[in-house]
Amino acid sequence: MSDAYGIPDNMFGKVPEEFFGMLGRIVMVASFVELRVLDLLTELEQVPQDVHAGKPGAQLIEGCWRRLGDYDPAFAEAACAVLKRVRGVLHQRNAVVHSIWPEPGVDGAYGWRPVRGGREPSWQPYKSTEVTVAGLRKIIASSVALVDDLDRLRASAHGARTTMP
Repeated sequence: MSDAYGIPDNMFGKVPEEFFGMLGRIVMVASFVELRVLDLLTELEQVPQDVHAGKPGAQLIEGCWRRLGDYDPAFAEAACAVLKRVRGVLHQRNAVVHSIWPEPGVDGAYGWRPVRGGREPSWQPYKSTEVTVAGLRKIIASSVALVDDLDRLRASAHGARTTMP
């Protein structure tokens, strides 16, 4: 048997629609967060959006951090705090999105994903992730809040600039 979208039941087990809905929301809102980081970077650098379009979130964050020396210290401090939160949410998004979820449930789920090779003797070829509905909702809520915080940062960036481009 397959679900309404053609995913065989023996691939993940019976996955509740609510779990798929939460994963989809994490993906969609995190994409919006990355867009707002792109908007912030183009504002900080005073360049067109296509200069940085398509870059991964981590590169956009690094680009923002590199430019903060041109801005008022209070603005730079606030921006750093928001960008650290962005980095954390995107890390959580990656852990959730790139994991395999055997038999996920609405009350909680266990997932795993392969990781790059390590040199430590305790290295494992995979990393596991456990989530709850509350944890997934927290990722979504944190991402939504970041969209607003990034909008405010971008709006205040022009007035906080201390050097000319």
